[in-house]
Amino acid sequence: MDEIKLPIEIDPIIKSYHYATFPMSIIQANGGDRIIPWLCKKYINCCFDLRAVRNHFLICLYDSYGVEDHVLNHQHICLADYEYAELNIDCVQLAQKMLSAGNYITGNYNEKYIPNKYSYNKHDYSHDYFLYGFDSRSELFYSLGYTASEKLESFTIPFENFRKSVELNTDKRIEFNFWKYNNENEYKLELPDIIQDLEDYCYSTNSKDGWKKYYVFGLTAMKMLCELFTDNKELDLRYTRAYLEHKYLMLTRLEYINKNTDCNLAQYLDEYENVYNKSKVIHNLCIKYHITGSNTIIDSIAKLMNEILSYESLTLPNIISQLKDYNDVITDQKQNDLH
Repeated sequence: MDEIKLPIEIDPIIKSYHYATFPMSIIQANGGDRIIPWLCKKYINCCFDLRAVRNHFLICLYDSYGVEDHVLNHQHICLADYEYAELNIDCVQLAQKMLSAGNYITGNYNEKYIPNKYSYNKHDYSHDYFLYGFDSRSELFYSLGYTASEKLESFTIPFENFRKSVELNTDKRIEFNFWKYNNENEYKLELPDIIQDLEDYCYSTNSKDGWKKYYVFGLTAMKMLCELFTDNKELDLRYTRAYLEHKYLMLTRLEYINKNTDCNLAQYLDEYENVYNKSKVIHNLCIKYHITGSNTIIDSIAKLMNEILSYESLTLPNIISQLKDYNDVITDQKQNDLH
């Protein structure tokens, strides 16, 4: 085929970090509203990395790519640069073949060779990429990512620029991730998983494996984020974007459960919409801070974040208790139906 364009969501729910944005773009574009039950059990707990130089705050924990849940099928290839050369791989031909077979592609490349990127023709910068199509006549790949305009948008990469960016990557490794959406996946609301992660978030714990002791979780992570802003004046737009996404998905979760089950959470919806609206203000204030540098903006952000922290600390235990009671009822009903 001369041209392939796999479906993507240009404006995915998760935009704070490329590595979670790319899979979410695939999942949303292919699954539509069917994915909401799956989203309800994702992006609940969060963490703050006490030892990180950057990327302190994350909400993309616990299989945000949907691989373990069989939403996406994933193949990963990582080669040392000398192994790549010995195997005589042509990354442009490989990418075209995999895209033609319905696979989206992510990996690491050098943005020094990528038009539309801030580092283009300036300096080496290893970053992640996402390909969703190509035009062999124009010798272009179709990509999604943050550009020099600081916007998440679609753009094109000439074949030869892509080749240079991969083969002259400063990481000294060549990485390909191939993703394919699973059309046969069924999406179900899984309340036990939601309850467990809500408890982890509310009580600043972690019930999952693989996280080191210098990570702080849940509401304590939210408090640490606020302190990072006020003490160090480190207002990263990705942090407030992730914070905004977390509050949006909390509201979406409560709305879906309220609408699609007999668990009545209506009493919390107006207040959580208010929480979400405050998170939008926080993100906009962070943008304003980057323009003006005014420290009074940090005070305003801290005030709003502390208000949200206080509300969630008081309200989430009640929501969790209500969800547990409802889950016990439906579990008993299922057991009775078996006898």
